[in-house]
Amino acid sequence: MQNQVMQMKMKQAQRAQRGFSLLEMIIVVSILTIVMAGVFSMMNTAQKRYSVEDTKLDLQQESREFLDQVIRDLHQAGFPNTRMYDTTPTGGESSAKVAVGLVRVSHTDIIFEGDVNGDGIVDSVRYQLLTSGGTCPCTLQRSQVDKVDGTAPDQQGTNFSAQVQRVLNSNGTGNSPLTISGTTLGTSNDTKYASYKAAPLFEFYDQNGVIVSGIPNDLATANTGNSATLLASIRSVRVTINSFASSIDQVNRAYPAISMTSSARIANNRL
Repeated sequence: MQNQVMQMKMKQAQRAQRGFSLLEMIIVVSILTIVMAGVFSMMNTAQKRYSVEDTKLDLQQESREFLDQVIRDLHQAGFPNTRMYDTTPTGGESSAKVAVGLVRVSHTDIIFEGDVNGDGIVDSVRYQLLTSGGTCPCTLQRSQVDKVDGTAPDQQGTNFSAQVQRVLNSNGTGNSPLTISGTTLGTSNDTKYASYKAAPLFEFYDQNGVIVSGIPNDLATANTGNSATLLASIRSVRVTINSFASSIDQVNRAYPAISMTSSARIANNRL
């Protein structure tokens, strides 16, 4: 009897120590594989999204800083002017003591004068859209030089340094925007980013907020300069920078693109 009890206890102990069957192990491993696959997929997507958002943030910061610089410069256009002097400086508009404000303008290029640093020295400032072999994405570059006394405002020269790259918009009112070169995963960039290329880089308004007509698309097509009447009618400038990132968004299968717009009223001494 005692032997039977011992045998029963041993059988119970053996059953208690018995592991999972092969089928149970396969089921558990399959479930864990599915769960881990989902987790890693989410982590991979999150990592891609983080990389894209980081790239987009850099693009936004670069464009915003450059746009803010343009607006700050435009606010200083026309200072100091002749009305700030008891006696008009010798040389008039060619005097290094006078900022004439707008010098030449187009939808993709603008030249103006003003003490943009607040250091008492008049600067000649130029913003110019530089194309890539006649196509975009383009580069918007900035030049600033001290005004040279006795030299005409449109002959002050340039010294380009700051810039923002991969700019998409190059259109002017009544003109056609440049073609955006390249493809994105088999789709033409000119088609994919068509809505971003249509806006003028610079747009000009009169005292009533009406768009000033007769602005050339670029200064190369207006090599004789803008008319005094046209320049005198401009009271504010709207600046739009549309650009896209250098890294593709694998989730949306496109380069992240942004659009930034701001405007500035100017002291136009040609009024």
